[in-house]
Amino acid sequence: MNRAGRTVYPILLMVCATHLLNDMMQSVIPAVYPLLKEKFGFTFAQIGLITLVFQLTSSLLQPVAGRLADLHPRPYSLAAGMCFTLCGLLALAAAPGFALILVSVGLIGCGSSVFHPESSRVAQLASGGRKGLAQSIFQVGGNAGSAMGPLLAALIVIPFGQASIGWFALAALLAIFILVKIGNWYKRQLALSARKLVVSALVENLPDEIVVDVTELGVGKTIFVGDLEFENLKFITPATTAVCAVRVTRASRGAAEAAK
Repeated sequence: MNRAGRTVYPILLMVCATHLLNDMMQSVIPAVYPLLKEKFGFTFAQIGLITLVFQLTSSLLQPVAGRLADLHPRPYSLAAGMCFTLCGLLALAAAPGFALILVSVGLIGCGSSVFHPESSRVAQLASGGRKGLAQSIFQVGGNAGSAMGPLLAALIVIPFGQASIGWFALAALLAIFILVKIGNWYKRQLALSARKLVVSALVENLPDEIVVDVTELGVGKTIFVGDLEFENLKFITPATTAVCAVRVTRASRGAAEAAK
């Protein structure tokens, strides 16, 4: 939940918009199969292999990406993932043959695998507890994008050929710009959540507060969760999480060096 416990609608709308752009670009791939089949003379087996690579990277990799997102949240992984989609679209627009088309759709699929788990986490974080509402807003964008993709392919790609797929890179650039904005907000939320300690104990043993003695903490030293020991209290927060640290500012360090 965000800091104020409120639903952050601007973030939800931005996630919805990027979901629309992402799924729009994804749905262009199957929409251009007839074009690719006619231009390169692909067999149905080759078209099936293109679909297989696309689905393997865009769908089956999502649990892996989701697991990594749970273990190591990265605020800007959304923008980084969209860069895969950008590269894939540009490569597909210029692909001279079957092998590079496979690489291109694989890149686009990888971008989708990174996007969906992490963006869903952001939607839940911005929900303010209204998780059903947040998920529905997020899903609307994806459904709208899936509907728009084939229409845009018919209007742009079919009349102007394979090279016109590159125009969809503009949508990827717009999505990257929005995702960087989302990443800035997500980073702040992760910093706020890192300040909270999660503990496990019987109700009668739960303290109102946890007092940590920092009088002996020297400059450059850090107290981690694993260093804390309290009777009848178990810390759920990872042991490597910093609780308190003493750091020297750049200005102080510069002043000290100047005084030498």
